[in-house]
Amino acid sequence: TLSSSSAASDVYKRQLLVRAQLGDQIATEPEPDWVHDWLDKRREKATKPKKEEKDYTPEEQEQLAKGKAKRQESRMAKVNAGVLELERWLEDLIRVGLLDLPNWPTKDFETMAARMVDAQATGLANWVRALGQLSFGEPDKWQKEAMTILGKLFGLIQSWKNYPHLSPTWQESLKNLLGWSQSPKELKTDLEALAIKDDWIVLGQEKEQYDSLEVERTWLWGSESNQSALILHFGNTFAPIANPLIPGTILPAQLAFFPAVLPQRAVLRMQNGQIPALKQYPKLAEDGLSLLSLEASQLAINPWLNNQAYLLAQSRLIREEEDWYLLDQTGKLIPIVSNFPIEKLMYLLALLGADRKDMALVLRNRKALPLGLFNDRQYISL
Repeated sequence: TLSSSSAASDVYKRQLLVRAQLGDQIATEPEPDWVHDWLDKRREKATKPKKEEKDYTPEEQEQLAKGKAKRQESRMAKVNAGVLELERWLEDLIRVGLLDLPNWPTKDFETMAARMVDAQATGLANWVRALGQLSFGEPDKWQKEAMTILGKLFGLIQSWKNYPHLSPTWQESLKNLLGWSQSPKELKTDLEALAIKDDWIVLGQEKEQYDSLEVERTWLWGSESNQSALILHFGNTFAPIANPLIPGTILPAQLAFFPAVLPQRAVLRMQNGQIPALKQYPKLAEDGLSLLSLEASQLAINPWLNNQAYLLAQSRLIREEEDWYLLDQTGKLIPIVSNFPIEKLMYLLALLGADRKDMALVLRNRKALPLGLFNDRQYISL
């Protein structure tokens, strides 16, 4: 995407579109000067040698530490102000009455979500958006989901207000939940971070768009450690996502995990190629009840846990009326998330037929987001 003054940029973009459609049938004017300037700067940046890392003196290191502490203090003040603003907004919502929630304009939720982004608490913004995106056409469903979201939000707010009295691990967990965590670059070099070396199965990916921000989630599973992991990548119009992880591959690699009471989010620290098949078959939940019991035990540790990956033994896909389910080997049903793409459902149905397979999935609000299935010691991602 080229950028300059809006008028010149729009004219030149229209020329590019016309040229793409008509080719050499038209005559075009020479590119404007700002295009040449932009290209020159890009070439200069590409050919400019990288700066070597500087060895800082003790005095410079002290100044850098002071600057970092000042930035942390400033962000803490913004987050605290955002939390208090959200608490007052939620109290107003409850005071008006939960049954009036469907009458609230969508822009009210988007405005509050934007306020949380401004307060540098993007995690809270996601909860607010979820509240405004409930299926209000289904009364029994949306009321239960609204109560769940409100309960977790109020719990998170009260926990944050108690932040100074919590353990360092819980403090880091709350920061992660609010969208304020250690940078991936720092985590890669942090020798104290939890790091697990394993054959990691890239289970699947999911992309979501928030205005101009694109978020890509990648779930992995350690075949020996039986540790699940979630890696996030972010992009926008000017900086597309560059994710080297390919669903369905098996990577001998080391992952470093962000500090948390229940480690989940991670970064790829080092990788040693790929392997065609699993050396060791991972551990699976035997049925849906075991799966939900495992999730419940993890929720007892971290009540805000969501989007966690699991492995389920010998299940297949079925449809009842308009809804799709995973059927485990005991005959229990796990509903599939309502917005799951139909083309992926058809692909999964084609892979399974009437057979049962070991499967990977994400539990989201007690519903399944299928990621793929195992075929002997190989993994097929959807």
